[in-house]
Amino acid sequence: MAEGLSIESVLGSLEEEGYLSDQRFTESFIRMRIGQGHGLIRIRFDLQRKGIANDLMQTVFEDMDIDWYELAVEQYRRKYSQPFSAGDYKERSKRMRFLSQRGFSMDEIQHAVASDHED
Repeated sequence: MAEGLSIESVLGSLEEEGYLSDQRFTESFIRMRIGQGHGLIRIRFDLQRKGIANDLMQTVFEDMDIDWYELAVEQYRRKYSQPFSAGDYKERSKRMRFLSQRGFSMDEIQHAVASDHED
């Protein structure tokens, strides 16, 4: 490394030139996770583990205007093409658990499971 250059100064230069941006990373990460079928709760958790500030997350989520209910339905239908019997509580629980592990809220999960019987 060249003499007189610290890591902080190099990182600062990269940030000023737009090569290093928490906002761009956050937007890209959210798009990637949505593409993988993850919900808000899971994505938020993953971003927190990466050290992204809550206010930045909130701003990016608001700017992206994501319909989490629609994403839950889409993920549900991608995984389960066949409807289940209304009295099959074991299957219903299994499907709800799947969406919960993907990071969707209980309201979003119930909406997705209810969509199974709307068609």
